[in-house]
Amino acid sequence: MHTSTEDRADKERSKPMTNLTIINHNGQLYVDSRDVARAVEKRHDHLLRDINGYVEVLYSSTAPNFGVSDFFTPDTYRDRTGRELPCYRITRKGCDMVANKMTGEKGILFTAAYVTKFAEMEKAIRGGSMDVAKMLNQQVSIVLGEVEDLNGRVESLE
Repeated sequence: MHTSTEDRADKERSKPMTNLTIINHNGQLYVDSRDVARAVEKRHDHLLRDINGYVEVLYSSTAPNFGVSDFFTPDTYRDRTGRELPCYRITRKGCDMVANKMTGEKGILFTAAYVTKFAEMEKAIRGGSMDVAKMLNQQVSIVLGEVEDLNGRVESLE
């Protein structure tokens, strides 16, 4: 017999990877590493470890056109206790790098999700239909997703 926690986990696994929200920050499009971690069902600290490895290789490269900020930009966020924690803003190129390191169904679904979301945002910006209200709605959806995730964690601890 499934418990409610198992049912919730089954629902999360069956949801398509459409929870990626593209953020337009000073004209550069990004996705938050926390969204990517959820989308690929990977712990955020593990994804950060992987990205830190990619960043280290990019920094040590002698190739002139491998700027780290073209892929990943370090950032921080505050958790529910007020701690400041690391995260990354990940560009489309960064998503390509993360996806190319993944195999199987998760890799395919993540690639499809981020390519679709980036294309939607780029089309909206080019068409001039990206208004402030829509951008705010996207930001609100990020926060609501985080609250939902935290509520699920709290329920599983109870």
